Amino acid sequence: MKLDRFRGQQQSKVDQDADAQARHPAKQREDADHPVIQGILEYLSSGKEFEDNSWAHTIDTNNNYQHADWWHYPYASWWEDTPANRFSTDYNPTAGLAGFILYFEDPDTDFYDLAKEVATEAINQFLMIKDCKEMHVVACFCRLYDYIAEAGLEAEFPMEAFEKRLKEVVFQTITQDVNLYITMWDVNICRPSTFLRAKDSMYYEMNKNIAEFELEFIAKTQLGDGSWEVTWEWGKSYPAAWGVAKNWWKSKIAIQNLLYWSGMMDSEE
Repeated sequence: MKLDRFRGQQQSKVDQDADAQARHPAKQREDADHPVIQGILEYLSSGKEFEDNSWAHTIDTNNNYQHADWWHYPYASWWEDTPANRFSTDYNPTAGLAGFILYFEDPDTDFYDLAKEVATEAINQFLMIKDCKEMHVVACFCRLYDYIAEAGLEAEFPMEAFEKRLKEVVFQTITQDVNLYITMWDVNICRPSTFLRAKDSMYYEMNKNIAEFELEFIAKTQLGDGSWEVTWEWGKSYPAAWGVAKNWWKSKIAIQNLLYWSGMMDSEE
């Protein structure tokens, strides 16, 4: 389906709100009208960078600015044309964006219907693909699952099979061998906190041991100033820009570690 301008005005605002409340109770939420949320929906519904039911993984203007190698357009230097890599570029970020739209968009629009079509296709592909262990695209599917559940749309999708497959893939994606956790946030490992932040997560039981180990690892690798080291780099192209961005990344890592720590501690059994 081709995107043009799907966010139409089929009804009055009052009628739209009443119908959406009746058919989609979760649509009544305070943040749905936030300018940032509405701006994202406006952009996604414009049709830019959307083709074959997928939003672009990278865009050509990336190359005009300093960036990590994996954000280079059209592909990173190490990218190979394999089914697993094609799946990752097709659904990162598309799977997560489809869920975002289903959660925030007015269900009385063609744009919402398109998001449901994209989500359905994404889930069907996810259930069929055999090699899916790239943590970023797996995280996109986790977000899609969460958005569907929080929007009360479970009856619209094969959620039992989706949940079962997600649990399997998350377990396979997380680095389970503690001996591989040499440095904090090594590019070669996938930590449990990528997918869970509390013990009531549906991913916790299958990953309990490594999830508890990560708490110890976070404490062990904290630096004297309270931050954590960044153990990867963008590549060799932008050393000066990476020197600045690396410091920004330390803030992001600190926030994520503290959220994981507090979430796990707050849900102590």
